Amino acid sequence: MRSLPDEVIIAIFQNLAVPDVFQLALTDRRLAAIAVTYSKSIAPLAARNSFPDAHLLTHTSCSVQDFEWLKGLVPRFIATVLVDKFRLRSPHMYLDDYGIPAEVEDGEELRGQIVQGLRVLNRLSVISKDVYRIPEGSIPRRPLHERAWGFVKQHERRDSMYRALDLLRRREQLVLERRLEYIVGLDAQSLENYRLMYAFLFQPFLVNHDPHTASSVSCWGSGPREPHGPDDFDWSGDDGRRLFRGDSWLNWYILHEGPLLFWNQWYYCHNGNLIKDKALNAWNTRNAKQVCVERNALIGLEATLKSTGPIYYRDLSHLPALRSYRRKKTHLLRGNRYECKEVLNHVPYWVNFRDSHNRAHWRGDP
Repeated sequence: MRSLPDEVIIAIFQNLAVPDVFQLALTDRRLAAIAVTYSKSIAPLAARNSFPDAHLLTHTSCSVQDFEWLKGLVPRFIATVLVDKFRLRSPHMYLDDYGIPAEVEDGEELRGQIVQGLRVLNRLSVISKDVYRIPEGSIPRRPLHERAWGFVKQHERRDSMYRALDLLRRREQLVLERRLEYIVGLDAQSLENYRLMYAFLFQPFLVNHDPHTASSVSCWGSGPREPHGPDDFDWSGDDGRRLFRGDSWLNWYILHEGPLLFWNQWYYCHNGNLIKDKALNAWNTRNAKQVCVERNALIGLEATLKSTGPIYYRDLSHLPALRSYRRKKTHLLRGNRYECKEVLNHVPYWVNFRDSHNRAHWRGDP
């Protein structure tokens, strides 16, 4: 491909989808230079190739449609799915009482807020991954008073598991410090957008302790059910709502992996198990002590977030955008005038941990 004329390479880029454009550009410096130079002619066509039916998703008031605009379609797509597929988590709601479809402009402001929240999530994820790339010798040691117990138990210090756990604590402490520094610098609106996004992001998760029934992963049934089967991750019994309170190990995992986890499941249209399988695989490589360290770091972050302001979304059904659209939809339905093109029916929205044949296995107590 390096020997091809620029015009041919540009034409190739123009016939690719968004992720393929970036993947190809990363393979060679010349290809990257061509892609950047002609991004204004490549980006609009790549967007159309990626989302042929989602016209509102690719619509923009921005006069420049370049690579930066193209990258921005990733969080915009995630936000569009979250708002479109949102189900009010109540067994008393009608099956069709959901969020705002992707092609309805009424949801644009809400989608924009979630996009901004996803940018915060992405930054928190990047901070974590950057710290985990730092060599062990460059990770700050814990304060002397925290290391004192290790001097008393010298036999543990010689154990490889103990050293690995100590390194994990140090990494998570550094991640927490850098994340807190970032959060402190955010304005009130950015924090509110993050909280809003966070509440939407965990709506697709169906867990064994969820009090609502799903007859399939595509719709709600009627009425609650009792939890049964093995416990998921680090919750059980009364702690079954840890995931939705934000203090489960799975919350830590999502924060570490970032929003691309959802893009990979929803855009590439896997069978709906990508997020579940990756989370279970990550969980099964850890023991209880490692989980405890990671979860405690998450709890420290959550405590700071909750102290930064009073707005923490518990009942999304009261959001003005959702209530307004619900009233509008009801009015149109009564007059048989409701028309809406569904363009995301193919998206595997749910992250279904219920009755899984590949349960997470707890590897001992902390």
